Amino acid sequence: MTAVHSVTGLCLAVLICQVSLNQAASGRPHSSCRYYSPDLECTESNLEIPTKFDVSQIPTDIRTIRLNCPNSHHAGVYCNTLKRNAQPFPGRAQLHSVALYGFQLDDGAKFLTTALLGNVKQQIDILDIRYSKFTKLDAESFRGFSALKTLIIEGNDLVDIAADTFQFLGARSPILSDISLGSNRIVSFDWSALKPVADSLKDLILSNQRGSGLQTLSRSSSSFSLKKLDTLGLNNNKLKTVPKTVLETLNNYALYSGPYSFKGNPFCPADPNCGCCELKDFFAWVRESEKNAKGDMRLMVDYTCGSGATAKQHLLTVTTAGFDLTTGKPNYINGETAEFNPFPSKNPNTGRDPCEAA
Repeated sequence: MTAVHSVTGLCLAVLICQVSLNQAASGRPHSSCRYYSPDLECTESNLEIPTKFDVSQIPTDIRTIRLNCPNSHHAGVYCNTLKRNAQPFPGRAQLHSVALYGFQLDDGAKFLTTALLGNVKQQIDILDIRYSKFTKLDAESFRGFSALKTLIIEGNDLVDIAADTFQFLGARSPILSDISLGSNRIVSFDWSALKPVADSLKDLILSNQRGSGLQTLSRSSSSFSLKKLDTLGLNNNKLKTVPKTVLETLNNYALYSGPYSFKGNPFCPADPNCGCCELKDFFAWVRESEKNAKGDMRLMVDYTCGSGATAKQHLLTVTTAGFDLTTGKPNYINGETAEFNPFPSKNPNTGRDPCEAA
């Protein structure tokens, strides 16, 4: 009987070990994780790193990892926690995409990007952090992310984005093409932050800033050109105009571009037909875009003027042919419509432009 019990015990021990090995091989750093090679997804309402998430169990052949929170789409809901004593993700040669949703961060973005992802950051091309407690970004946040192409930091509490935030992403030949910072709490944005990645940036989203909303755009550096920018989202903010120093960076005349969306901002709050001097530079930029158009260019720009019940949305489609390609009708840029030319003519008696300072 003793020998039988010994054999049985040995078999049971071997079986337990085998189950343990199989679990490790299947990529289960947490009980909620599901591994669909080469993707790992973990959805939990109380996922705490490191105490409830064993990073050593991340599969060796993983390409994408997503740590989710069931209610993370609700602003201010942080059901997962990332502690400062968390161990870094181990080196995984094929890992290229990381997404974390709904995390309370002990030490903000800097710990996440410099420590937790320290072993793999040089190979990450998609970084997606949503509905987590980020409040600030600066140059150190992305030092070493030399392969990054898509950066999504949406639904966080970002207030401050330093002018040098993307400095190291453009240190060599920039490849960052997509930046989405929508639904944060950014009140002002220094356009100069984009200068290091100006040659590669295609999509920029700053829409729907919460709280006080995005109120001011500025540019502290010398001029530069966003040569490849196809999509610009500044909609549903608190901008009253777009300064000339920002508009002159949008010189992509030879591209099929748009939409450039400014709708939902309080442009000319007293005039739904946009007849305020604050937009003079804005309309001058649209006219200049058509004047310098080359090849098969089309630029779509939408915006809102007026406020409350009188608010009116506008859409300009600027083409080299001078027609809206959708309707076949002359577009505003070539027409003398009140909608596109809202400014009074020069005073016949004084010859002065009414928008010039007295």
